[in-house]
Amino acid sequence: MWVTDAGGREIKGRLASFAPDAISVDAGGATQEFQAARVSTIRTQRKDPLRNGVLWGAGLGFVLGALSCGANPQCAGDEAGAGMAAGLGIVGAAAVAAIGAAVDAARKGPRFVVYRAPGATSARVSIAPVFTPRTKGAAITFSF
Repeated sequence: MWVTDAGGREIKGRLASFAPDAISVDAGGATQEFQAARVSTIRTQRKDPLRNGVLWGAGLGFVLGALSCGANPQCAGDEAGAGMAAGLGIVGAAAVAAIGAAVDAARKGPRFVVYRAPGATSARVSIAPVFTPRTKGAAITFSF
């Protein structure tokens, strides 16, 4: 979780204690305490579940494995060809499901605001230079 105080200081850590007047965060072995009146936002991040990566990977792998049989001249329209297509589909499903699980394990989900102090603003302004052969200027982005 990430705790931001009214001064803009942000601490990442685990919730150590929560009371009506204060919150404590364990940030790498050091406990940081925030007075409740000074807490601006509390955010958390959910991990992407492995289940959807495995299912998408298995489905895609099965289809690709079965379709690869069409490129193989030994896969004919008989029972042996159907068995080979199914076998390649199962191997493809297992291989790509493992890749899907690895991608989901490495992927971090978005951060969610679980608490925002009344009156805390979240408006941001971003300015970036723009240089192209025909254009020179600045791109300004406002977010609320």
